Amino acid sequence: MKKKNYFSLKNAFSALMLFGAFTLSAQTHITDRAGLEAIANDPGGSYILDNDIDLSGADWVRGDYVFYGTLDGNGHKILNMTINADYPEIGLFKKIANDGDNDGPKTVKNLGFVNININSTSNNIGAIAGTCGPAIFENCWIESGTITTTGDLVGGFAGLTYGITVRKCYSYANVYGKGHVGGIIGHMNGGLIEDCNVNANIKATQIAGGGIAGWEAEIAGEITRCYAKGTVVVYVIGFGGGIVGVMDDASSDHTLKITDCIAAQTVIQYVDGDGNTSTAGCARIYSDAGKGIVTPTNNYGLETIPGEWGSIAADGYDGANMTEAHFVDETFFADNLPSWGIGGFDESAWEMTAKGPMLIGQVDAPATAIRRMLSESKAQVYSSNGRIYVKGAENNATIRFYNIAGMLVHEEKVNSTIETYDLKGLLIIEISSPEARGIYKISNF
Repeated sequence: MKKKNYFSLKNAFSALMLFGAFTLSAQTHITDRAGLEAIANDPGGSYILDNDIDLSGADWVRGDYVFYGTLDGNGHKILNMTINADYPEIGLFKKIANDGDNDGPKTVKNLGFVNININSTSNNIGAIAGTCGPAIFENCWIESGTITTTGDLVGGFAGLTYGITVRKCYSYANVYGKGHVGGIIGHMNGGLIEDCNVNANIKATQIAGGGIAGWEAEIAGEITRCYAKGTVVVYVIGFGGGIVGVMDDASSDHTLKITDCIAAQTVIQYVDGDGNTSTAGCARIYSDAGKGIVTPTNNYGLETIPGEWGSIAADGYDGANMTEAHFVDETFFADNLPSWGIGGFDESAWEMTAKGPMLIGQVDAPATAIRRMLSESKAQVYSSNGRIYVKGAENNATIRFYNIAGMLVHEEKVNSTIETYDLKGLLIIEISSPEARGIYKISNF
């Protein structure tokens, strides 16, 4: 019996390895523009980038097809994608959606864009796709660029979406359009946006601009653990929000949940026909002007955003007040936004930096980012101006610093409520006492 089980396990393992090899070989490797263009020949295939791809020299012309496969950027970037076009549904892909019997989620992941430049007079515009859903965008980012249209439904990653999931993505692309303009998605019909951030200027020349999404409607949706920096400016009809411009649906079963989000803009404002600025019709989290049911929970807005805000509360449409110091304070997040996991275990998407929370691996995350590896200790470890701070360690605690090779470089007793250190390099920090133990890692240069 044991022998039979052994061979069964062996055969199963061999089959698994064979399947893995087949899956790997089934991926089409892309190394240049021609490889991206060739996706049109098999839009349901599985693709992976082997290197960065520079599209400078000629405008990118997206194929006239629906993509329903998987594109893995493999951590690489598409550089200098320029599109000047007046037709609708513009992006790397025209449309990502179901096709025939292939009705599972489509995926674009681990893909970056640098120096994106899109100019149009039409609708449904985004870096990845003009129209999309259902689909998954994960670990995608835009380092720089501008997306502009005189039409509607324009977002950093997609213009119009249905049931999409966007996870661990960020964008620094400015987005300008007539209406339904968002830093991640222009018009969001349900779905989930989580663990994302935007630092960009968002402008809607007629209606609905939002730091994360311009407009949400039709299907229940959720936005959680996201923040937006930059500006939101709306004109004519208005409706601007730090997270969502407006939600509009009369259906009683259509809800939008906005949870643990932060509006960190410098400006959220409305400009009337005479050029006068105000915050009329705007809000730090979402403008309270639509017909749908919004459930805001534990959201925050920087108190430095100028304007008159009418619902300053964690569960209100302006969020609770938050200072700029709070935005870079790991302790504030641990006490008030614990779901972000900042200072927690490695499965968290976020790390605290001198600029505030950033996604792990985000391109400009400063080298002073802290990660907690063992969290028994109540001590808080953070950095500022190149110095390491340890706050609130337990009584009789000892702190030890190790270099990347595991050698002890410094050890001492923690004698005050806040200790500071000038040690540099890739370090592992251990704080131990009879009560608890904590282990942290930091890159401090």
